Amino acid sequence: MRHAHRWDFERRATPVLIDLSGNKITGLRTYDRSDQKVASPDVIDLSQETCLPGLIDVHVHYIKIAPDAIPMEAKPLQPTTADNFRRALNFGFTTVRHLGSLTVWPSDVDIRKEIENGILVGPRLKVSLNGVASKRSLGVKGPKALRAVIDRMIAGGADWVKVFGDIGWDDPPVYSVEELTAIVDEAHSKY
Repeated sequence: MRHAHRWDFERRATPVLIDLSGNKITGLRTYDRSDQKVASPDVIDLSQETCLPGLIDVHVHYIKIAPDAIPMEAKPLQPTTADNFRRALNFGFTTVRHLGSLTVWPSDVDIRKEIENGILVGPRLKVSLNGVASKRSLGVKGPKALRAVIDRMIAGGADWVKVFGDIGWDDPPVYSVEELTAIVDEAHSKY
């Protein structure tokens, strides 16, 4: 692919040749406009365009459930969920970090696998499964029990762990310092 301009947030370079293999970028280099290889039929000429690096959204909730579904027992609502991921990719987001959904485990991981296998169109997906909070972790309390929840999340395919220290502005803390330390230590020991 040939671009007249590449924007990398530090400088604007012109012109640029982007080498592709399948859907992966394998090289990025400047080129000489007089080089005849640049005019070959294998080159997609986008020289009137600007190329940005892939964008990353670190806080999304794209996996939706039906309005009448029971949270934590529901399956993802299709095609709304698929459309959310397709639109994100079309807008230039090549990676998103999904912060959990109200679906039953491991639907977030299943969707990530569908994107990786080309069944769904979407950006690379990093998932946390469901956030660790009193209701969302099955009412588990105590450091030992919370370590087991973290182990289960990671074994289930979570790329990272989301913890709710409290549920709202006026609510008391969900977990003690000892419990939060156990959650963090267990997650760090696994990654």
